[in-house]
Amino acid sequence: MSAPRHHVEYVSSPPEWGPPLRIWDVHRLWQLAEELPIIEIPLSEIQDLERVGWYGDPIAYGRLTIREVAAHAKRINEANLAHPILLSASGFLFDGLHRAAKAWMEGRSCILVKRFAVDPEPDRVRPIPEWLTSLSEKRLATGCDEISPSMSPR
Repeated sequence: MSAPRHHVEYVSSPPEWGPPLRIWDVHRLWQLAEELPIIEIPLSEIQDLERVGWYGDPIAYGRLTIREVAAHAKRINEANLAHPILLSASGFLFDGLHRAAKAWMEGRSCILVKRFAVDPEPDRVRPIPEWLTSLSEKRLATGCDEISPSMSPR
């Protein structure tokens, strides 16, 4: 099975993993995964459904704009669940957040996956941007994002 049509060309490790930020080329990951078997697993095993997976522009402190949320909603709606998602050896979702979200929204109990036994080396590494580190530290400490005074209800 060929890789799904991609909008995202790169995927990075979640900031919770700590520095450095590891970055993989999604097209290369799919090439490496070509011979991996497709299996079905319970959707409840997809831990990434419980983490922040998308970030907006740093100028908005990583928060998504309504337009960005709508773009993700459109991609979730258009996601093809016949294509498996791609998992790391530890279960990190290398590719397929929109497919996983669609499966959850449809109330499915299982999802098709290809899973690496050993993670490929990242294509590059870099320091975690300060704005992303700050958001992650707040989430870990409080369990949620801090709402700025200008964003609070009146």
